[in-house]
Amino acid sequence: MDLSQFNFDNEEDELEQPHYDFKLGYGEDHPVEDFVFHPTFSYKYIDLGVTNYHFHRPEFDDDNDRKIYFEKVKKYSGMSVDDLEKQHYSEHFKLDRYPRSSSTEVKLLGELLQGRKFKDGDAPIMGHFALYTNEQVEGDPLKKSPRIFFFLGKKALIHILFYDPWHEIHPKKN
Repeated sequence: MDLSQFNFDNEEDELEQPHYDFKLGYGEDHPVEDFVFHPTFSYKYIDLGVTNYHFHRPEFDDDNDRKIYFEKVKKYSGMSVDDLEKQHYSEHFKLDRYPRSSSTEVKLLGELLQGRKFKDGDAPIMGHFALYTNEQVEGDPLKKSPRIFFFLGKKALIHILFYDPWHEIHPKKN
């Protein structure tokens, strides 16, 4: 198969551009078209040990969580971001288009990026999805539904960041 027809160099180093504001650059919002794309997944900024929500946690080594994670990624790759957002109750996929700098996931992103401080309005679109629901955890009242946190880049590029096995970043309010 001749792959020369494909441009694999179209992902810019988003976080390393000096004036990039985690959206599109120079204060622009994501165009509507970004939400009709099917997502692709990037692991360039994945947490492998910087915060308490890294993917080297023993809970992710559980074959069940790892298996469900890749099943979700495969399923989400076949849906548009817009459809995922519309089906957020059934898919447990949520986006925060205007995250506050004080939100836990934005602070964790800053920690992951070696102390970067965000102001309100300059953080990327943040999101998360559940691997399964609390109701799907059989017989273990202490186990919570794990969440995968990410930020949304250009053309529906989902940058996987954190694994929250105990649903601590956004705990369920009673």
